[in-house]
Amino acid sequence: MVTFTDEDYDQMAIQAIKEYKNKDFTDDEIRNKYPLAIKLIIENIKQSLTIDRNIKSETQGPRSRTYKDDVVLIDGTVRVLLGAPYIRMY
Repeated sequence: MVTFTDEDYDQMAIQAIKEYKNKDFTDDEIRNKYPLAIKLIIENIKQSLTIDRNIKSETQGPRSRTYKDDVVLIDGTVRVLLGAPYIRMY
């Protein structure tokens, strides 16, 4: 199993924000503008790594649970913090 350091999680969150915002921010700009969003994305990344993607639902006695089909790093809460993405004009 692959293990990640805190710096790895930080870089993954920053890259996710760069992709979402569609703008070439520096890492420091993102850390200064979106510190709370980075924390939430890191939590989403950690949760996504614990899910076994080969299982869609699980039943154990009277208990049953169903997993989402997709994993979303930037959910609605994070979108509120990040605001709308930039539109690139080519």
